[in-house]
Amino acid sequence: MGNRKITHRPNRSFDPDTNTKCCVMCAERKDIALFYKEKRSSGGVQGTCISCTNDVQKLKRRQPEVRKKRNAYLRVRQKTEAEIEWRRRYKVIYRMKYREKEKARLMVSRRIRAGLISPPETCEICGVNPGVDRVGRSLIQAHHDDYAMPLNIRWLCQPCHVGIHNPHIYMENNNVSTDLS
Repeated sequence: MGNRKITHRPNRSFDPDTNTKCCVMCAERKDIALFYKEKRSSGGVQGTCISCTNDVQKLKRRQPEVRKKRNAYLRVRQKTEAEIEWRRRYKVIYRMKYREKEKARLMVSRRIRAGLISPPETCEICGVNPGVDRVGRSLIQAHHDDYAMPLNIRWLCQPCHVGIHNPHIYMENNNVSTDLS
């Protein structure tokens, strides 16, 4: 083993002719556009494709020690002056941009607090009772099909509400193929 010369061969997983690279995790040959950029790697992209990289990151984020570390970082970051100022500015911009939405939400929340409107216990779509939060408020959410009619509300559980706004996400996560509107 002493004087053995080690020669480095170029990474042959990148094919400049077809502009493709072989992912080291799934071993599939994919177009370069399906890899994150990294200047130091062959072809200027990472060795793992985007979908494999995302899968690994999802698994890492679920680990308790990683979650604790990230949550601690976010708690500290939320208290910085820059973050507080950014949130304040963002809220002002959002409220100006979506005045009609804000007006409808405010009208409903004021009526709920005054006791003029009380949310039902079950979702209008799936019929599930999501219960109450730590403070005792119902977890049923108000959905406006038309913000011009702020008191025309559909009461939905969180998964169904997400499903109305993002049907593709709801269908993937719940293996549902029905129309939610």
